Amino acid sequence: MSQTYQVFVRSTDIGATNPLVIAMYPDTRPVDNTTHGPGMSIYTLPMEAIQQPSEATGRMPVLVDNWQTMIITTQMASTLVNSAFALSAQIESLHQTTEDMLKYGADVSKWPLDARQRKQQNDEKWKYVDQVYARAKELAVAPTSAIGSDKAWPTPPGK
Repeated sequence: MSQTYQVFVRSTDIGATNPLVIAMYPDTRPVDNTTHGPGMSIYTLPMEAIQQPSEATGRMPVLVDNWQTMIITTQMASTLVNSAFALSAQIESLHQTTEDMLKYGADVSKWPLDARQRKQQNDEKWKYVDQVYARAKELAVAPTSAIGSDKAWPTPPGK
C-alpha cells in the first residue's frame, strides 16, 4: 500500500464529487485537527485518493471520484486514540494499575482514595479507546463521508 496522509477538507465541500484538499500531511507526522481552523473534516487516505494539481483541478489538489471507498478507518481511529490517550500514557496506566493491584489487592474498593481515583480516570480513557475502535469497525462496514467530522466519533474524556 502507498503512503497515507492526513487530509484536511472543508466540511461544507464533502458533498462535492471532488472536494478541494486544503492541506495534507504524511500520517507519520500527525497534525492537530484544529491546525486549519474550524469547519474542517480530516481523513486518513492513501495517495491514490488525491488528484494532483492540474489545469482541470484549477491547479489545486482535489480528492478523486471514489475517495470515500479509500478511507482508512482503523488508522483514523488510532490517530484519535493517540491524541487523547498517548501510547506512553496507556503503558503507564497499565503499569500503575498492575502496581496498585500488587500493592493493595484485586478489590479496588479497598484501595486508597488516590489510587481509586487514578484508576477511575484511566478507566474512562480505556472506555474511550474501546468506543473509538468499535466505531471504526462500524464505519469500515458502512463508510460515510461524515467520518472526517469529530461528530462521527465518540467524545474524548474530559471534553
